[in-house]
Amino acid sequence: MIKQLFTAAILACISLTPAYSVKASNDAIAGINAMIPSQRTVAISKISAKSASQAILLAERKNPGWKVVNVKEHSQHWGITMKQK
Repeated sequence: MIKQLFTAAILACISLTPAYSVKASNDAIAGINAMIPSQRTVAISKISAKSASQAILLAERKNPGWKVVNVKEHSQHWGITMKQK
């Protein structure tokens, strides 16, 4: 009797799994589309850019279609926040 109930429970779970997996895959696709970044942070070494203005020029040159909105000075690099144009 217990073996039959166990088998029935497993079959019930297996029959419901495809419905949940289809919904999960659709939710995953929607989540990926929602996660398209509109902001990014890049680091420019202080060796290659001695000043913040040089770091801005390098960052915008390396990332076409993005505009610098913030520059933060760290000990060995410039932290640059960019947004899509």
